[in-house]
Amino acid sequence: MVWTQKSELLLIRRVCQEIVHDMATGKGTRLHSTYAELAPSLFRFGKIQLSVSKRWGAPITDLSVMGASASPSIISLTVGGNRSKGQITDAERTLSGILCHELVHQKQGARNPCSMAMATQIQHYWVANEEENAGPHDWIVGYYGTVYEFEAHAEQIAYEIWMTDVVSGQVPRKNVSLAQVTQCEPLERIKRRLQVNAASSLVSDWLSRLEAKVNEALAIW
Repeated sequence: MVWTQKSELLLIRRVCQEIVHDMATGKGTRLHSTYAELAPSLFRFGKIQLSVSKRWGAPITDLSVMGASASPSIISLTVGGNRSKGQITDAERTLSGILCHELVHQKQGARNPCSMAMATQIQHYWVANEEENAGPHDWIVGYYGTVYEFEAHAEQIAYEIWMTDVVSGQVPRKNVSLAQVTQCEPLERIKRRLQVNAASSLVSDWLSRLEAKVNEALAIW
């Protein structure tokens, strides 16, 4: 199953383009509701909230400070708060992928609220108690391999691949090898955490399943 519909792809991009442009030009954030009004169908389960990173001086182009969370009624995005004269395309792509990820979680929660609530509690416990010392197998068992995160990360990665192609004027790819994909922040983070250069059979098998899930989304889009 692919949670993100083809009709939503450009809407996600539009919302994030406006956010990044406002921050990059020093306009600050608008009222949160105005971003949601750009694409009401995206936020039918709730609203969007935007906050500025507490890291002093972080520009909107600093991908490391971007973050997000989702609840049944709200999606919260965190971005760098300083203007930037540099290239903002990467910021637009990464933030769009993050928003896609959180929208998947809202849809998952709308379909299976009790299951999602329990999974969220387990994940929060794992992040608080296990993440700091996690190895590759721990990351798969405790985080990336859980069904909700697996689906959300796959569509986030697929979205960034799709947007890279659209921005560069290419026909969007329908099938990729993740080993050949570059400029995709969530995939790069996964590869670092799973230490893919010394991958075990468990990691290799999981990456194969992730690639298939990413390509399932790309084929539909």
